[in-house]
Amino acid sequence: GAAKDFEQAKRVKLPAIAWFVVAALTIYQILLSQGLILMSSFMEITGAGTAALAGVMLSVFCVVTVVVCLFGGQILSATKRLASPIALLCLALGCFIETIATDAAMFFVASCLLGAGAAILAFANFELSLVVSPAGLAWGAVLIMLGSNLGNVISSFVLGALQTMGGANMYFPVQFAAAGFVVLAIVYFIASGKLWNAKKDE
Repeated sequence: GAAKDFEQAKRVKLPAIAWFVVAALTIYQILLSQGLILMSSFMEITGAGTAALAGVMLSVFCVVTVVVCLFGGQILSATKRLASPIALLCLALGCFIETIATDAAMFFVASCLLGAGAAILAFANFELSLVVSPAGLAWGAVLIMLGSNLGNVISSFVLGALQTMGGANMYFPVQFAAAGFVVLAIVYFIASGKLWNAKKDE
């Protein structure tokens, strides 16, 4: 049955590069949360919009994520190993624009970039399939979900720590996230060579 198959999948040893994908997505979730959590505060402080409009921006994020996912196959075909680094740079740019935004239009652009980046990174399960045998792919996908949920859980604690570090600079958590995405994009670009050149374990 399915339970037996999953137990067998858990016994498959995942290569180090697969664990990198899992860890990278956990970090991504922590960084993304900084921008999403603080957007409404930034909009209110800058006078760019009300809490209701901030809710609309989060809806824009979700809609863009869905739309981009619909074109996932074409995006991967066009960008190949650059897909995830490009996504991470989109996220970095989205966070950066969020920290300098002064009106609703700029926050809209930031939301679109964050949504596009998040959608492209959702294809990480495909990247796992490049380095994990079919038997272990289900276990790898579960680890990605666990990592993402863990990132969501600890993101608020990370936010508190970053706000303390930033002091009077209210934008510091999102500035940190933007820088973190750039670093992650560089590391991912280096690792992507191994991802795309790897052979599946038969």
